[in-house]
Amino acid sequence: MGMSGTAGYASMDLHSSRGGESVRFSRFNRGLALILLFFAVFIANHAFGQFPRVSGLVELRWNQDGTDQCLTLTAGGDVTLERCGAIDEPSHIWVYRADFTLHNPEADVCLYRFSPRHLATARCDGNDPNQKWWIGYDAQALAYKISRFDDRNRCLGVPKGGPGLRITRCAGERAVAFDFSVPDPPDLLTGNIPPQDTGTLRNIREIVPEGFKFSPRGNTNLHNKYVWSLVQYKNAVLVGTLNAATKKDVYEFTEGVAINSDGAQVWKGTTPDGGKTWKWKPLFNNGLFDKDNFGVRKMITCGDNDRYILAVYMNNKDGFGLLRYDGKKWTKEFTDGGPTTSQSSGSLQDPHNVSGRGMAVFRDYVYLGIVNTQTAAKMWRRKINPDCTWAEGFEWEVVTGNGFALRTNPDPEDKNDWFGDMEVFGPHVYAGTLNETGGQIWRSLTGKPGRRNWEKVYDAKALGPSRDVNMIKLFSFDDGLVAGTENQQDGAEMLVSQTGDEGTWQRIFERGMNGDPRNTYVWFVTEAFGRMYTFWGSDFPGYHAFSMADLAGVSYDTESTNAFNAPPLYYGGRTAIQFSPGNGYDPLLLMGTATPDNDRGLRLYAAEYNPDNVGHVFATAALPGRNGPTRCLRTLRAETGTLLNNGQSWVNWRETGELAVRGPSGRKWVTPTDGSTSAVAKLCFNKNGNLVIYHKGQKVWQSGSFGGERMKLRADCNLVIAGSNGVIWSSGTTCD
Repeated sequence: MGMSGTAGYASMDLHSSRGGESVRFSRFNRGLALILLFFAVFIANHAFGQFPRVSGLVELRWNQDGTDQCLTLTAGGDVTLERCGAIDEPSHIWVYRADFTLHNPEADVCLYRFSPRHLATARCDGNDPNQKWWIGYDAQALAYKISRFDDRNRCLGVPKGGPGLRITRCAGERAVAFDFSVPDPPDLLTGNIPPQDTGTLRNIREIVPEGFKFSPRGNTNLHNKYVWSLVQYKNAVLVGTLNAATKKDVYEFTEGVAINSDGAQVWKGTTPDGGKTWKWKPLFNNGLFDKDNFGVRKMITCGDNDRYILAVYMNNKDGFGLLRYDGKKWTKEFTDGGPTTSQSSGSLQDPHNVSGRGMAVFRDYVYLGIVNTQTAAKMWRRKINPDCTWAEGFEWEVVTGNGFALRTNPDPEDKNDWFGDMEVFGPHVYAGTLNETGGQIWRSLTGKPGRRNWEKVYDAKALGPSRDVNMIKLFSFDDGLVAGTENQQDGAEMLVSQTGDEGTWQRIFERGMNGDPRNTYVWFVTEAFGRMYTFWGSDFPGYHAFSMADLAGVSYDTESTNAFNAPPLYYGGRTAIQFSPGNGYDPLLLMGTATPDNDRGLRLYAAEYNPDNVGHVFATAALPGRNGPTRCLRTLRAETGTLLNNGQSWVNWRETGELAVRGPSGRKWVTPTDGSTSAVAKLCFNKNGNLVIYHKGQKVWQSGSFGGERMKLRADCNLVIAGSNGVIWSSGTTCD
């Protein structure tokens, strides 16, 4: 197999990918190590080359014309591609570390770029930009390319007409594509790694077998890759799956081509004892009536007392459809990409309408946001009665047929391809779009058809070309509307507005949350236990999850940075809900995963709330260098107010420019800047973990916590800055 050229290079994207040939990537040590390549817990302000973990020992293999070649360290300290030897050959073994360096443990050196085109090795230095590498997914080659961290268009490649390795164009035919799609050995497939309790969650446990594979036989299998939809119905939970036969099918389903699938499934789960034990039964298999219905993408409750479930499925061959469930049977509301009749008496069927995605009930209408990448996104609505039956005399009507474009046929390079999510907030209904030039948010007070009845309140490209291409999630919380984005280059962002009006949207997290650009999309947001839980999709295994008590934007808790200790190749928390078991039991947080791997299936977790471990980590939202020479990860002006609150004490950042720990009895600790600063003061948590107060550009106080990673207001009311070796600095305060 020759090296395949690519039209472009991007980090791994579970939403938008193209098929192609793949190459092999093998494991080191014959299954004693999990495939942990590309999984690295990276904290943006981690100092002095200290790494919390390595991501695994691997061989970087490239198959050229049937001949395996490995990235190899030569005796002279150079790097080249040579025929792979024994699987444990030390010169072939590399570690992709948390600071984005590629390390050879045998020689204790790192891959180094000593000129724009030439490679060598050097003593590892995590602060050297010439040693930092980005490993991103090439969707056309179905493999990975290694690029310069500061220039994603320049990759490792082979020189023209000669051996060795050089830096070349990622899109060129000489760029080398690696892959790691080697099946796990049986002992790892069957092994059950206990989920890891972190953050505000405890007793995290799996509540279904992986992929709903209850037995080696039968109609349940590891082709169930995503928990694609999750909803509570009465005292049960319904789980809708995405079912895809191979990794290639997972990466191709968004391209509008038919994929290999056993058909989507919906499962019903009940628990008699508050989540300790579960009973599961399939409500349908095999796509209900057509295996080409490969995924149930969204389910919502509808009607008085949540009488019905409305569900949309995805079908790339004939078009999507809408289903209704009444607790006993499923009814097809329409199939083949739309209803045959509409308010205008015409058929809305179109096989290019491949999926419903956004859904909402607003002012006695059901709204559907539709994926159509061929022409443009569509939105329909239909009037309902209070019990969610269809109102007599009303058919489906088109709210927009061209993604709210000004022209009937929008510009193919600047069109809304889908309405990714819909949310009712205040008196309006909101819809977020995917647009390759920058995602948008639209809203309406009435929901009536026509662009004149809708207004655009956010456009990611309003300030210039934007890499926030998708407003993938909308969610109302704490009297605000939250928007989660997809950004494959810089990392996803979270925006919030208290009114939803144009010009009021502010970033609460940017550049991938915690400064990690590998968090490329905010895949799901939900409320549980009075907190907002966010699940971030990543182009590296081991997705991240965070929670917040409010939208102040300066306090969060890390729930997981490794997919709750799941095995490798779980790239995102796809869905989550608060589930109430009833019978006096406390609520649970149910969390569903997604994986593209051939030998993995979906996982579904349940977790209890752990209020004693609410840590309130200080949010370091931006990358170093974003705020000028002070290199602050987060800059707060003095009018910010309360930063952290654990219910017994709180941390204030006052308009006078003082930082204080307070409790019911009054002030417990204060910086020695009391009265000497003003509202122009700024509080910074620097990239080296030092907490600093600046006034008129001058440093007036610092914590001296160099090497700190996080700031927390602990349960004992002590404000601390901690690093990998424990507490570095503390306020020395206690609770009243």
